[in-house]
Amino acid sequence: METRAALPRGKMLSPEIKISIGTLTVYLIGNNDANRRFQNSYNTPDLLNETYPDTDALIAESDLTNFHTYGLQFNRHDIHWYFDGHNQMSLTGAYARDFSSNPVYISIALNIGGNEYANQSLEDSDHMEWQCSAFIVDYIR
Repeated sequence: METRAALPRGKMLSPEIKISIGTLTVYLIGNNDANRRFQNSYNTPDLLNETYPDTDALIAESDLTNFHTYGLQFNRHDIHWYFDGHNQMSLTGAYARDFSSNPVYISIALNIGGNEYANQSLEDSDHMEWQCSAFIVDYIR
């Protein structure tokens, strides 16, 4: 799966695109920092996680309010996240099962606030300082 999107930037704005397959939920975009997250109801101590610092550095210096591609590739054995064609993170060892019998759900949301902003509040005028309040999705394929 791949999407091309421009992320919003502003106090307490949190865009997300997530994919749910059975009990597995994978975030293609989670929050406005392009970090990858996943949730799995299975206990998976054999999970191998590999990150790519060069791609993380690329994300840190990129203006995410411009269009970038966010990719997710998964199969029975592993999951790979991509940012502008560069591998950002890989998970292997935990998902040796067949996903083909489960429906796939894609969810797109622009959240304001949430658990990660527990010690912050949004004032009536805060929206005036948002650099970009739009979550613009060019395509999902």
